[in-house]
Amino acid sequence: NAQFHVSGEHLLVELEPLDSRNFLTWEIFSQIDATADRFERCPDIAAVCHHGAQVFAKLTEFDRVLVYRFQEDGSGCVMGEKRNEAFPSLMNHHFPASDIPRQARALYLRNRIRVIPDIHYEAAPIRPVEAGTTGIDLSDVQLRSISPVHLQYMSNMGVAASASISLVVDGILWGMITCHNATPRILSEDIRAACR
Repeated sequence: NAQFHVSGEHLLVELEPLDSRNFLTWEIFSQIDATADRFERCPDIAAVCHHGAQVFAKLTEFDRVLVYRFQEDGSGCVMGEKRNEAFPSLMNHHFPASDIPRQARALYLRNRIRVIPDIHYEAAPIRPVEAGTTGIDLSDVQLRSISPVHLQYMSNMGVAASASISLVVDGILWGMITCHNATPRILSEDIRAACR
């Protein structure tokens, strides 16, 4: 799978293996339609969050899926959850605004999905090295490296892989769907597309 991005005068190419499952078929489109119909019938936000966690857990097959809503002060509250025995429940837990800094929130508005398949990955350099890419903006790149602080945060939680999907309402970051896995887990581009 190849993705292309323009960053200033550079063309950035991301390459990753194709998933042999070829998930994005007419079947997934019918599931998305059925999910949208179900969301419209939910009586309140709590029901939408509960159903959303179930849908994304089935779609991603992650061990724990949280639907997280931001409060007016920037803090967050878990309003929906689907999990297996790999993780404890975080339903109704509140998290401080500092868990997701302002610059990270800006990126979540710009890039609606972010995946970390394995917190123990080995960072790779941008190639070719002589391309003059020092200081290049990698904001739109899916395969960019992760802050060591965030990787340690995930490790402290027992999370080996994660995915975050932004929930944007009227151009504002309303909340997030956060997926955790106890073991490394790749989320292929077709499933990322379905998540979007």
